Amino acid sequence: MRPSFLENMSWAMAEVYASTVDRILVNLAKYFPYVKREEQIKGSFEYQARMLAQMGQVDKETVSIIMDSLGGADAALRKALEEAILESLRNEEPALRKAAMQGLLNGRGFLPPEVTPNQMQAFQTYYNQSADKLNLVNTVMLDSTEQAYRSTVSDITARIQRTQTILNTETGEVVTGVTAYNKAVRDGVKRMVSNGLTGFIDHAGHHWSPEAYVAMDVRTTLFNTAREAVWERNEAYGNDLYQVSSKNAARPLCYPWQGKIISNSGRTGTTTDLDGNTIRIHSEAEIESFRYGGGLFGVNCGHYPMVFIPGVSTIKGDPQDPEENAKAYEESQQQRALERKLREEKRDLEVLKAQGATEDELATQRAKVRQASHELETFCDDTGRARRRSREYTPVNASFEGAKTPPFGVKVSNVVNNYRATAKPNTGTITKEKGYKSQNATHETAVAAALKKEYGGDIVHIKRSTAEPDISWRNTFWEIKEASSKGALDKQTQEALHQTVKYNGSIIVDYTGKGRLEKLDVIEIVLNRIRRTAAHNLDIIVMDHQNPLGIYRYKK
Repeated sequence: MRPSFLENMSWAMAEVYASTVDRILVNLAKYFPYVKREEQIKGSFEYQARMLAQMGQVDKETVSIIMDSLGGADAALRKALEEAILESLRNEEPALRKAAMQGLLNGRGFLPPEVTPNQMQAFQTYYNQSADKLNLVNTVMLDSTEQAYRSTVSDITARIQRTQTILNTETGEVVTGVTAYNKAVRDGVKRMVSNGLTGFIDHAGHHWSPEAYVAMDVRTTLFNTAREAVWERNEAYGNDLYQVSSKNAARPLCYPWQGKIISNSGRTGTTTDLDGNTIRIHSEAEIESFRYGGGLFGVNCGHYPMVFIPGVSTIKGDPQDPEENAKAYEESQQQRALERKLREEKRDLEVLKAQGATEDELATQRAKVRQASHELETFCDDTGRARRRSREYTPVNASFEGAKTPPFGVKVSNVVNNYRATAKPNTGTITKEKGYKSQNATHETAVAAALKKEYGGDIVHIKRSTAEPDISWRNTFWEIKEASSKGALDKQTQEALHQTVKYNGSIIVDYTGKGRLEKLDVIEIVLNRIRRTAAHNLDIIVMDHQNPLGIYRYKK
């Protein structure tokens, strides 16, 4: 299991909430504009009455932003949980299956790789819990927005009252009055933005921001679901042992258990690895705060179980030195703080724009953005840590668009045997539709030749247009995309899906990069995008430099 895979999914959901908060705060800021002339200045009582009269419109716009950005949160959560289960079994299933076929395990033997009823039950339990919390976050966030607006109106009203004495009819002091008025508005909004919005209030009374709580909750839920899937599958094969993964910057309660062999049946004693080494077995009862709080497999824990088969498995990874671990953990927290500071400076710039701030103020804020970026860059250079630019910004209009279809009920099946059953290699013709221009179509020509060589059939190059398919083959229209990196694979697959939905076509994605990618990585990137975005039934051919890697069928 790749922790980064689950971390990225949880952050992807959290960043939508972060974007939503930014959109709400920027929208609130526009209700507190600067003034440029004396006649625009209102007395404190009139100002307060006028601002509170707009509460209905503020609520309406806030609800619209929340629905627009978060309307697909439930479906996105379901997809993330399903991918967590499949990801957790990706490496564990083959070893368990092989050991069972060799008679080394005494469980039910050869099991199908699909999600089992027990895993579905665990999925549903965790989904229900997390979905309820996400809905609560939305409600609390709406209430928090209303409170933030009211508090800001009261704050600015009080500030205006304190500056009333400098407002008079003399020209020289009018400028001072406008400046003082704008300062009252600016400081009030700055305080509102600095306080942010609340998404959750825990039992201790701590106020969580929406993105922080969602990131924590979704990350914990994804890891819990993935762990349950491994434990359930391990038990189904008649095995009760697993090794705790090792990671840098482990939390204090987790660190002692890295690399240890644990039994979830409660037994202790010893076992042996592939090389015959004797290894101690620990019981889960020995672990302090197991699956609780800051303990192993508790809230926000990034550790995971790895199946350990006696006489077959080997110990994987060496735990980091305690001092190095403590240092890495502290540096990770410092980096997160610098990332938050940079995001906040960028958000404050957008708030000033919404208020109609002066060019001098905007220039000053842009300088703060550059300074925050410089501080983060310097920290990463000094510590050797990788800069995670995805955590330094929140997309302006991030949403869960494309996650509308629940994953269970969505099928991606391998249909390469269907194609092979009717294949007639090197037969058929390759022709061009009237008006087709072959200029800049070298890649499409190479892919068509590869299809003919491997499967045969008549192929027609379609007249080039952004609204039309590239080829017609096997009574289906096909869009052909090439990509030279992991990011491009995802982007080109997404673009192909948007194009083919117009004519219910299928797609061919060919990796043409100079760096070699593992076959499974290429396929996984393409299929993950298919699961997240596809809106119609289609076939997907994945290639590596025109060599077919697999053919899959997506059904809604």
